[in-house]
Amino acid sequence: MKKIMLCTILSGTLLLTACTGKRSQVIVDRELAEPENGTTIYQQSEEGALQSEEDEQLPEGNDRQNDGKVSETGMESGSPSAEKAVTQQGPYGSLTVMIPDGWQCDLLPVDDERLMSGDYGFHIYPEGAENGYVELAYHTWFGVCGTGLVQEEITLAGDTASVGYYDGSADWSFVIYQGKNEKIVALASSDTEGWLSEYQDQIMDILDSLQYDPYEQSGAIGVYDPDSEISSLEIAISAKQISKTQATVVIRQYEPEIDAEMWFGEEFQLEKRDGDDWIAVPLAAKGEYGFNDIAYMISLDDTTEHEYNWEWLYGSLAPGEYRIGIRIYARGTGVDEEYPVYAHFIIR
Repeated sequence: MKKIMLCTILSGTLLLTACTGKRSQVIVDRELAEPENGTTIYQQSEEGALQSEEDEQLPEGNDRQNDGKVSETGMESGSPSAEKAVTQQGPYGSLTVMIPDGWQCDLLPVDDERLMSGDYGFHIYPEGAENGYVELAYHTWFGVCGTGLVQEEITLAGDTASVGYYDGSADWSFVIYQGKNEKIVALASSDTEGWLSEYQDQIMDILDSLQYDPYEQSGAIGVYDPDSEISSLEIAISAKQISKTQATVVIRQYEPEIDAEMWFGEEFQLEKRDGDDWIAVPLAAKGEYGFNDIAYMISLDDTTEHEYNWEWLYGSLAPGEYRIGIRIYARGTGVDEEYPVYAHFIIR
């Protein structure tokens, strides 16, 4: 059985991850761009209209039958088309691939829960495939580990790339782009054994069509920084679902052995990076302001999330690198303190 082990570096901790499972049906709202050289281009709308259609009843034995409905690539199933250019935009640049007739491509924006390990990208798979996909995505951090790994160098998308195989399998587990496409990675999910070998040439042609434009940046994303951690409490915070007016802060205790109660409140502050310095974001609110005095308890065996909306206080943020600061309070055995901590993010 093919296996893949991904070593993702996050705040000094080595995480071992793997992915299996069935795709969920989704509806993608896209704007149709002007054709270029006879090729139809589909791009994600600015509203980020990627919505989940949960618990849809699909025909038995095939979860991808469209019966003439608009498919996830925006084309009617069975319509004549040689290939389509599909673009996923993101904060580190845009990714574009050519999807041939007979293949499906799901757009995965930042923070999409279906992402195996990337920051944003695509799930690519042949029409009619019940399970499995190839995830082509931008990765801020990526590494591989494990025994039985063999890698070979190839030329892909106009530069070099490394293809990895585990335990003598004929099916590759990952493709790491290099050179001008550095940080782009293709991962095969663990349930592609039924079709990856059969469509090996076609999927490699799709990966070879990658066009990465690092200057076409848009959206927002959370980023790691050492001051996102409180090492004495073994807590790390991060930001997700970020817009110009709000973000969700995620608090995670990665070693829940601290004998203390911990909580945080509504109070926060925003700062923007200016060179090597952090400068307070100017207030948009006039006169006096305050925060509700509410304590939110931090779960010691799960993540804790809280949405902060700052439009009333700071307005809409311009592009730049920011951090949102909160305070975490701890009371318990040998602990009676409050700790400032920051979640960092980028807006393009």
